[in-house]
Amino acid sequence: MCNKSRKIVSIGGFIPLNCIPSVLTFLLLLVSNIVLADLRGDVGFTALVNQLGSGVIVDGSSVAVLQVEAGQAYFPDIADAEFLASNTPKTFVNLDMNIDNAQSNHATSVGRNFYGNISSLTPEVNDIGIYSADAFLSEALKNTGSNFGVPSDSERRVVNHSWVGQFYSFSNGDNDFNNTSKALKRLDWLIDHDDIIQVVGTNNGSFSQPLLASAFNVITVGKTDANHANTSVPIDSFYSSARPSIHLVAPQSTVSAAAPTVASAAVLLIDAGGQNPNWSSAFTTNRAGTTIYNAQRSETIKALLMAGASRLTINSSANGDIDDYRQDNTRQTDNGLDWRYGAGQLNVQHSYQILSATEQASQQDGGSIQVQTTGFDFDPAFGGSNGSNSVADYNLGQIETDGFLVASLVWNADVTGPLSANSSRFYYNASLEQLKLSLLMVDSNGTESLVTEVIDTVSNTQNIWLAVDQGVHYKLRVEPLSGPFNHGYALAWQLRSFDDYDQDGSFDHQDSDVRDPCLPAVFTAPCSQDTDLDGLSDFAESELTDSDSDGLLDYQESNIIDSDGDGYMDHEDPNNQDPCLPDASLCSVNIPVIIPIFYYILGLLLLMITRHIRLNTRLS
Repeated sequence: MCNKSRKIVSIGGFIPLNCIPSVLTFLLLLVSNIVLADLRGDVGFTALVNQLGSGVIVDGSSVAVLQVEAGQAYFPDIADAEFLASNTPKTFVNLDMNIDNAQSNHATSVGRNFYGNISSLTPEVNDIGIYSADAFLSEALKNTGSNFGVPSDSERRVVNHSWVGQFYSFSNGDNDFNNTSKALKRLDWLIDHDDIIQVVGTNNGSFSQPLLASAFNVITVGKTDANHANTSVPIDSFYSSARPSIHLVAPQSTVSAAAPTVASAAVLLIDAGGQNPNWSSAFTTNRAGTTIYNAQRSETIKALLMAGASRLTINSSANGDIDDYRQDNTRQTDNGLDWRYGAGQLNVQHSYQILSATEQASQQDGGSIQVQTTGFDFDPAFGGSNGSNSVADYNLGQIETDGFLVASLVWNADVTGPLSANSSRFYYNASLEQLKLSLLMVDSNGTESLVTEVIDTVSNTQNIWLAVDQGVHYKLRVEPLSGPFNHGYALAWQLRSFDDYDQDGSFDHQDSDVRDPCLPAVFTAPCSQDTDLDGLSDFAESELTDSDSDGLLDYQESNIIDSDGDGYMDHEDPNNQDPCLPDASLCSVNIPVIIPIFYYILGLLLLMITRHIRLNTRLS
């Protein structure tokens, strides 16, 4: 007999179940225990630590987290070396009604990447809740097939889901689209209403699953090698299309490892935002009584992570690199992302830099005439309704350096939920507002012209990634595509100078091999190419030097060959084929040799001239 109040989770595959109303089957993502060569370096953590120095500690210690695991054995091994106390002992709390601390290798590996002392970005996370996936859906989200029950409040700010789920199903095995949609709406409501950030992994391989990556307000994570599902699953009129689902990737061998790496980065940003309340212009309080600054809002954290992501990577591991971001039209999403990589690979240093540049309001909300070229804003009321503004301008001014401008606009889908704080009935009415993000150019007369705009009517992020020019005046603009409405959004932006990883004079996005300083150019110290085979490298002879001003550069003509034998080596000789240049005194004097027949002709001419002279003498 089936227990209707508890869903069953399968490990490593699908098993048929026939429970009504809402039994699920789950595919557990396997996670590698291999420690990557330098994961922290690849995702910008090492650079961030070096940037901050020893005086700034951002380690996640102020943030409580939640780990949700598939299977009946869902608990990490709390005796694992990475969970033993470094500064603060870690406390693990089993939140399942069915108290069972059965351990799994998967949960332990995920925990290492989420809050481990060595593998994570937030080693001092110490308050860790654990849920099975079944219990999270039924006990935390209260998705029991009824329209009653409000998702539980929680002081835990970041939740990691390294599992994927199929549709809810009926007893005959048919998909239960209605209850699947209800689970996603409850999750989207919880994120929007309480700012409890949910980081979810997509499926390894290309087959998409509806739970949980089809929700709007989650942060969906894939792998840098792009071997993962990248679309949402159409479910009903609200979750209606196969839209791009990947927001970020991480250089891990499995999605189960990539998701907690991103979740750890989210914890770090929340910790930093809490330590620096002056970075935010306002705050709110959720149902659990947690103070949430604008820098810590769910939309803001998502925008910070996306705007900070790396679109070109040079990773230390063999788990993939990004080297062709949006280059192929078929890879380009309508909201400015790449189908495979979303916004790109996690770079927590870049995200932190955007966060620490502080909140900067739009001009229409009373902000400065000009914002910095890096920053963020959370606008709680936008869309033209109830006195909210319907245009938001962020004037970047004249750009001081060539580089990439990155901007991510994020807003949450809206689900009605309970009508009051005391109500137990949950309403599933849902809407997704439509916003547009534009980049404008402003000339010296103040005239604006459109550079690019991002319009996607099925997603809830719009993104710009564009090379911009020094000395040009730019402005970001947010506008509604529908309305009027009154809804919040977060915008994060950053101008990043072009990088040259191998220091060969070619910027990374133009370099045929970003790791090889001798490609495409050879005029760097490590390069040994010797075009003229004279024993000196092209670099040693210089890219622009022409010692003899003959139009041939030194690296093109030898300094050990004298082609015309005039004593001057070719790279010092203005004409390698003329022995009289550059010193005519070195040329031999050549006396012409006359062949014999010319002597006879010359003699006859002299004889004729002599006779002519004598004849003229006699006549005179």
